[in-house]
Amino acid sequence: MLHKIGKKLCYLAEKYMPEPFTLAIFITFFISIITVVFTKSTTFQVAEYWYKDFWSFLPFSMQMCMILVTGYALSTTVPIKKVIQTIACLPTTNAQGAFVVSFTSIVFGFINWGLALIVGAF
Repeated sequence: MLHKIGKKLCYLAEKYMPEPFTLAIFITFFISIITVVFTKSTTFQVAEYWYKDFWSFLPFSMQMCMILVTGYALSTTVPIKKVIQTIACLPTTNAQGAFVVSFTSIVFGFINWGLALIVGAF
């Protein structure tokens, strides 16, 4: 019964939930309208602020992409793969597994933040 309910909810979410980009567009327009209504800013000023600040995030987003790409590149090397496989064989219970994943991610986080994300997922 629980499986059927979950399947139905999954179907509804897939059918009616908008894509993240669509949500971002709607939220942008909603916040812009609220800004124009509740502040002394004009529509042109709000659009100008949005444009200026949107492009100021480009260096940060590029840095985050590079961190994840380098983390993935490091995690797919032969030595790191062997380390991950060795560590993955250690836990025998769920609690030990959670501890090993957490501890391993923390240790690899000191090397590279992106590597910690990828190794923790592997």
